[in-house]
Amino acid sequence: MGIRPEFVQFLASATQGAVPVEIQSVEDLGNFKILTARLGQEQLMVKISEDMEISPGVGWLAFPPERTRLYADNLAVK
Repeated sequence: MGIRPEFVQFLASATQGAVPVEIQSVEDLGNFKILTARLGQEQLMVKISEDMEISPGVGWLAFPPERTRLYADNLAVK
């Protein structure tokens, strides 16, 4: 499964369909930030707006179905 970092949605509170993640770091890159989070054994990176304030601890991620792709043998199948 794959999704570009700018399409992952970071949510400050739980909503239906969102998954909890552990926030590891937030890197300020000027006009945007990159949030690094852990979901189980996987590390995910999320592009967020420069003015979004992130608290350490737990956050939630949503993966819009229209932006999520399924891959098999390195080829997109959906």
